Amino acid sequence: MKFALCALLLSLARAGDIGEKLAAETAADDAASENAKCWCKDLQETLASRAREAEFELRHLDNQKSKGDTDNNVLRLEVAAHQAEASQHQQSLDSNAAIANKTQLSYEEGKAFHETALKSVRKAMDALPDGKGGDVRGALRGLEQSFAKKLDEVKDKQGSKLAGLREAKAEMLRLAREAEGEKTRRLADGVRAVEQASIQYDRFTAQSDADRALNSAMQSRCTTLSSEAVERKRLRQQAIMAVSQAKVNVAEAAAAKASSKLVLFSSAASKSSRILAEDDGDALVALMARSSEVQGEMAKMLSAVVLDAHLLDSRSGVDAAVKAALAKLGQEAGTNLRSLPHLFDAVRAAGGKSSEADRMLVRPSF
Repeated sequence: MKFALCALLLSLARAGDIGEKLAAETAADDAASENAKCWCKDLQETLASRAREAEFELRHLDNQKSKGDTDNNVLRLEVAAHQAEASQHQQSLDSNAAIANKTQLSYEEGKAFHETALKSVRKAMDALPDGKGGDVRGALRGLEQSFAKKLDEVKDKQGSKLAGLREAKAEMLRLAREAEGEKTRRLADGVRAVEQASIQYDRFTAQSDADRALNSAMQSRCTTLSSEAVERKRLRQQAIMAVSQAKVNVAEAAAAKASSKLVLFSSAASKSSRILAEDDGDALVALMARSSEVQGEMAKMLSAVVLDAHLLDSRSGVDAAVKAALAKLGQEAGTNLRSLPHLFDAVRAAGGKSSEADRMLVRPSF
């Protein structure tokens, strides 16, 4: 009788130990799950912030490209117009040069004629005897003065006419080419600006695509972590109920007045170590690094649950229903532990692609 009473008391003590261990596991599980939940929330907020920024940048770059294309098309038309104008002036200069050659020939002929006439007149004057032929000499002097005056007029007129035409056309040609050069430089700058905006647009698009893939992986994995935590809580509640029932059974078997005590537990909410970085790219890198800490805490907690279930299963004197409940909890924790690396590796792989897209992106300052 005494031996039986001792066995009952030992069973009660073991049930109490198991209840305390389950309460401790509950607190640890809640803390690890809450930390994972906070990490998921921080990652989701960071991705949402990056998505808003990328959307703004893409709209701005698209407008910049459209305006740049329009301005460049206008400049192309203006460059073509200046080129056509310069070509016309060049053709006019070439034509004027040909005309000038003909005019020059005519001028040379006229000049030669007047010079020959002057020589003839002067020769005739020199041939007159001194003191004779006064009327003839006067007439010859008149002819000499007339031919000399006309020769000077031909020279002055020809020089000013040719010089004026060449200078005017050359100035118009210079202005046209100067305008063409300025517009060409502006066009080259505009084309480079549009090309740079296109590169930035493609890089922001790549970043957005990578972030969407990361967000999808994160949502899936975080949902899995949450559902697994709920399932472990349910199985642990069953184990706690089994422990309570075992206490009742032991107490009834001992015919002692005892009231089953519910195992109270409270969830220990871990403080989020949320990292708020000024740049979302830095925040994303920090959150990806923090994933190892979250994974490690979850793995430590799940390993402890698996080990406790195994140790309690090997102990004698533990109620069969309690063992069965703890075995289910241990199996669930073991399954969660085995899938844990895959869950976090998938998120980190997607995060790596987002970080790679960030490295390719040169953020413009508008």
